[in-house]
Amino acid sequence: MPLPFVILTVFIAISACSIAVLLLFRDLFVPSTASGRLSLDLRRPRTVLDQRPATTLIGRFDQGFDRLVIETGLGFSPVTAVLVVILSGLLAGGAALVATGDPFPAIGAAAFAMFVALVAFQIRRARRMRTIQQQLPDVIDLMSRAVHAGENLEQAVSLVGDEVSGPLGAEFCWCSQELSLGRTVSATMHALAARIRLIDLRLLATVLAVHRRTGGNLALTLERLSAVSRDRLNYLGQIRATTGAGRISARLIAGAGPLLFLFLFFTQNEHIQAFFDSPLGNSMFAIGVALEVIGLIWITRLVKVNY
Repeated sequence: MPLPFVILTVFIAISACSIAVLLLFRDLFVPSTASGRLSLDLRRPRTVLDQRPATTLIGRFDQGFDRLVIETGLGFSPVTAVLVVILSGLLAGGAALVATGDPFPAIGAAAFAMFVALVAFQIRRARRMRTIQQQLPDVIDLMSRAVHAGENLEQAVSLVGDEVSGPLGAEFCWCSQELSLGRTVSATMHALAARIRLIDLRLLATVLAVHRRTGGNLALTLERLSAVSRDRLNYLGQIRATTGAGRISARLIAGAGPLLFLFLFFTQNEHIQAFFDSPLGNSMFAIGVALEVIGLIWITRLVKVNY
């Protein structure tokens, strides 16, 4: 039997066993309502939003990953997201192992694929947050017009959930359901601000909570808040335009190294193999990867736009 076929068979078997074990762990320890199966607890499953901030490094990392998965809006559970990341690494590592028969490139390919999966989650979250930020002024205007027309706050929230499409409309639809079940406006809006960490949503939650306690001209307050939100949106747009060159440079730096490595790996493998055949080459390769990751993190933090 050819050796590549044996390697491929072993890789598929290991991948299948790993996925089966992870799915078993999910079914045993993670509450789920998949396939019509209800959890014993009829309340919604507890998430990172219901937990206190962790004090340990591992706890903060776990909560950060869980919040990342929730903020993507994909509907994945954290365990499912971990499965996606691991499966990406297994597929890329297995393909590199079959192509080369060397474990070192396979490990590098698996790590790179897992990193790409995490970056994809980050990009998805950033796009969703940007979409919500752009929708928010129009949503506040719609609530203001509804209040002007004589509707109360609960009806205005329900109107936004029915009329607005996209991620913010789905969030307000959820808020409307919570209000219909008897939850207070203050608790509902603060929960929305906790799910979507935007400054404008925090301001909206604070305005509605203060209005519920003290009263006042809500329509006029919402109009002013909408104007403030539009001004912040224009300001963020100017920042993105100013930092556009830096963001493009970061993307070029991020893509140049891996693409050049893959090009040399497939066209001039003898040059790349020197990195894996000697201890000095291994050290230089590890240092190069670490420096590129540090540089990307540094540039990303410099040009990051906080919404």
